[in-house]
Amino acid sequence: MKRELAPIESCLRCATTNTASVLKLAGKGELREGADADIAVVDRSTWKLRHVVAGGKTMMRDGVVVVTETSMANTRRHIELHGKKNG
Repeated sequence: MKRELAPIESCLRCATTNTASVLKLAGKGELREGADADIAVVDRSTWKLRHVVAGGKTMMRDGVVVVTETSMANTRRHIELHGKKNG
């Protein structure tokens, strides 16, 4: 039996809009006129990334990273994710 913990809309908001807001990334986190419209496509059954388009460039195709970005290499940003596994 599969138990749904949260609606998909809530999960996606945590990974998109909320994250962009916390990191103060203007134009990121939502699909709307004037935004960057970066897109991630996930496999519905496994939630694995399949395709990513960012800044108009294909970054991942068929689950394989095709571009290496270095724009954050010389910044002082530090990102940590914390949580616990249910079950």
